Amino acid sequence: MKKIAAAIFLGLFVFVLAACGSSGNNSSGGAASPGASPEAEVVIKASNWKFDQETYQIPKDTPVQLTLVNEQGVHGIEIEGLKLELRPGKETAVVQLKEGEYTIRCSIQCGTGHAQMKAKLVVA
Repeated sequence: MKKIAAAIFLGLFVFVLAACGSSGNNSSGGAASPGASPEAEVVIKASNWKFDQETYQIPKDTPVQLTLVNEQGVHGIEIEGLKLELRPGKETAVVQLKEGEYTIRCSIQCGTGHAQMKAKLVVA
């Protein structure tokens, strides 16, 4: 009986881990489009406590490759409202977004200016 209970528990545990670990890149904004070929690329360069631009622009409903480049320090980005994060080891993603404005924030604690490290992504 204990072996059966342990097997059921293990199976449930594996199921929960698989469900929680899914990439979840789909969102109402149409975030990730892994099969789409990008028609443009936007490079977001990060250095200590700032991005190279205050505003990035991409066309709506168009596959665009976003690329994160760490020029100084170690940074990641997350785009609020989307399930999308770029970080060391996963520096690029192809997105196809609906019209709107999104906030880009640093997702890796990078020091004293971390909380102010943000930019805007305008999709038009």
